[in-house]
Amino acid sequence: MRLNTYHIIIFNNHKKRKVMSTSTNYRNINRKYKQILKKSNVIFPIKLNRKKECITELALVCHGKCEDKTIQRRDDLGRLETVSSDNPEFAILDICDFDVEEKVYDHKRKKRRYVQDIIEEYVPSQNIVQIFKLNNKVVIQNNDQYFLFSLKNINEASRLMECLKVYFKSINKFNCLFSKDLSTIHRKDLYNILEKYGFDRKLLYKHYTY
Repeated sequence: MRLNTYHIIIFNNHKKRKVMSTSTNYRNINRKYKQILKKSNVIFPIKLNRKKECITELALVCHGKCEDKTIQRRDDLGRLETVSSDNPEFAILDICDFDVEEKVYDHKRKKRRYVQDIIEEYVPSQNIVQIFKLNNKVVIQNNDQYFLFSLKNINEASRLMECLKVYFKSINKFNCLFSKDLSTIHRKDLYNILEKYGFDRKLLYKHYTY
């Protein structure tokens, strides 16, 4: 007799993105599924994938002779819709919205990094730090040091600024000054400063990076 197999799967816009765990023991995997949902503590969640807005979900899925379970969720318009699998061999036992941490490009390290790692390296607690938005970039100024980070577009840079404000407030971190909408004069000054630090002005002028 073939045992049912249970999977914890991340879906992106209703398409399978990643299988996080697999087991034939329902109790164990259901416990793990709930733990993953509970531990999800994301600062800057993914909202844009390949230039399209994306919805990320975490699902507990059964493969085999599974009990048919009706799951209903509300769509963007508030209407109830039934969630089901296109494959009759699979059944969705539970599904929830799920945040996955986005990465941003760190020009100093020349790689994409999680926001938590960037905070730990560039945002100390000992002194006042200024954080600017410049087109699709975020600039962190610590004394006379400037660190540049690129995001997918201007809206994503604005969203990161808001996410940082919310996160810093939640951990009682109040030594950061945010400048989201720079005046023409301040923007020009920042261009000049960053150019002196070796950043190409053409890069600074860009509004998106994919």
